[in-house]
Amino acid sequence: MNTVSGAIGFVARFGLAIVWLWPGTAKLLAPLDSEQAVAAYEIAPASWVPPLAVALPAFELVLGLMLLAGVFLTTMGRDALLLAMAAWTAWRPFGKYAIRP
Repeated sequence: MNTVSGAIGFVARFGLAIVWLWPGTAKLLAPLDSEQAVAAYEIAPASWVPPLAVALPAFELVLGLMLLAGVFLTTMGRDALLLAMAAWTAWRPFGKYAIRP
């Protein structure tokens, strides 16, 4: 049982790492598109868009590599969940990106 759950955890971790690495690499290879995408969300002031467009791919790549290496898995899981919840909460009041029931 422990071997099966370990294998499932590894596959899930590997899959989530790909979810972080794929867009991080795409944003790194197309910085102008990345900057336009960050600006399109309209959640940060215009002066923050260029630094965010540079930092976001690096952040995604570091998270993906940390998942592959198995570094800080519990902490990363908690923090990723909190970031996702914060993003969802930030967008929901505006109704622009909210998930409708």
